[in-house]
Amino acid sequence: MFNKVINDYDRHNLVSNIVGAMSGIAEPKKNHIVNRQLCHFFRADAKLGMAIATGLRVNVETVVVSLNAKHASAEALLSA
Repeated sequence: MFNKVINDYDRHNLVSNIVGAMSGIAEPKKNHIVNRQLCHFFRADAKLGMAIATGLRVNVETVVVSLNAKHASAEALLSA
């Protein structure tokens, strides 16, 4: 939908509005909330997720490594 239905102008506005709203998220849970929301946006559309991550200046590779490490830790706890 993000690429097929919404035109360039509206895509830009959507990303700008989301980035603006998410920029106001305060610590201490900021990284957790931003990363969780980015997961949802990436699931909806990879380009949307990447545009929002770029707007928030989030290094996606760092987030993925962090999430993989947390996932591995959780699996280890569950299998113990």
